[in-house]
Amino acid sequence: METCADERVKTTLLSLSALKTAEAACGRVLAQTASDAERQKAAFFRGLMRFLGVVQSGAEKAMRRDGSVAYAPPAVADLRAALKDIRDAI
Repeated sequence: METCADERVKTTLLSLSALKTAEAACGRVLAQTASDAERQKAAFFRGLMRFLGVVQSGAEKAMRRDGSVAYAPPAVADLRAALKDIRDAI
């Protein structure tokens, strides 16, 4: 659960690989028999990590040579898995 609920996300921009590691850890918690509180926390954090992964991935793809970003927000379809996790957590 510690890797899943990576509290650094509150104060630090985590790398895409760190987000994927946390997302996978949350998936393992959800696949196991965990308490309702652990499942709720894992679903919330997995949704958060998925959301941040989509947003950061989009920003990296939009980076221009001059350092500016031509960023377009993700579509709802891109965030569907993250939104499902958040809905499950609620």
